[in-house]
Amino acid sequence: MLDYAIFLLCMSTAFLTRGEVAASVHRRSTMKHQPKPVGLKQSHTIMGVLAQNADWGSIPSEVGQAIIDDPIGSGARFTAFLRKENPWAVPTACLVQTPVQAGGGTVTLREMLDDAKRYGCLRGAYDFYRQNPDKIPADWKGKVVFFPETEFASDGSACVRFVCWDGQGWYWHYGWHNGRVDSNGFVAVPASPL
Repeated sequence: MLDYAIFLLCMSTAFLTRGEVAASVHRRSTMKHQPKPVGLKQSHTIMGVLAQNADWGSIPSEVGQAIIDDPIGSGARFTAFLRKENPWAVPTACLVQTPVQAGGGTVTLREMLDDAKRYGCLRGAYDFYRQNPDKIPADWKGKVVFFPETEFASDGSACVRFVCWDGQGWYWHYGWHNGRVDSNGFVAVPASPL
């Protein structure tokens, strides 16, 4: 429960959008030197950002009290969460498809998404690439790339967002789960297995 509250706190905060932070993290992660750790002044700024932007009304008061009652343990869990689950970093994407598609056949989008679950979820990738289309790998041209983490309901039907190259630029849209996907359809998953 406490880890979930910390996750909510992290995901619902920051003055920058996830894409802007992800782009900043990406720029820093490609530098040759090791990034310096967060200092005291920066930690206070981070806490201020979290305090000002968290959706406190969505966090049960007993979760907040548990954090207050165990400050050392809560700090350790928050640190571990950020080290393990950096919600602002966008991992390198890998494209996968079902064996049926690889053989030239078609599947439903739902079947393709279910098959891709074994690879894990590439969180934040859709938002990052939408805000930074220049970062989309060139080899994605000619493919329809679906992002499972963007599933939503539209008019009572389950949908998922995708990107594809239309010959002049990247086209962003969504497909219905019952729609058919051919050998041009792929799912973006983490490049390293979970």
